[in-house]
This record gives sequence, structure tokens and C-alpha cells, in this order.
Amino acid sequence: APQLNKTGYESAAELESDNAFMQQLESIRIKAGAMMGLGDVTKKVIPKPILVSPATQGGTINVRYFMPQKCHGALAVT
Repeated sequence: APQLNKTGYESAAELESDNAFMQQLESIRIKAGAMMGLGDVTKKVIPKPILVSPATQGGTINVRYFMPQKCHGALAVT
């Protein structure tokens, strides 16, 4: 998260409304998909980006999960 100028504790709405951030995240997702051998992922739902930040209330890490152009309200376990 800090590498993308985020704390990781922004609300889903705050993250989604930051167009520059969402475009940057999408760019990373597309490059990651190619590096993973998935080809052109622009119209796919994988890979799903995760914003990682330090935990502040116990635990080890804090994450925000994207699917991919929308921040999920929870963490999918599928």
C-alpha cells in the first residue's frame, strides 16, 4: 500500500473513487497477468490485486482485495 501512496485503511469507496490509483492498479494487474503467463487479462477477472499494508490492531498484515476493478468489502477465500 505505501508504495502506491495508500495506507491500506482507506474505505472501498475512497479507493475506487481515486481514478489515478485504480488506473495504476489496473496497469500492474495487466503486467502481472502477462508475467504469470496468463496472456492479455484486460477482459479477465484474474489476477486479482491485493493491497497489502502493516496491521495496526493485531495480526501480521492488513489487505484490501480487488476483483479487479472494484474493491471487495471482505476477503474472498475461494
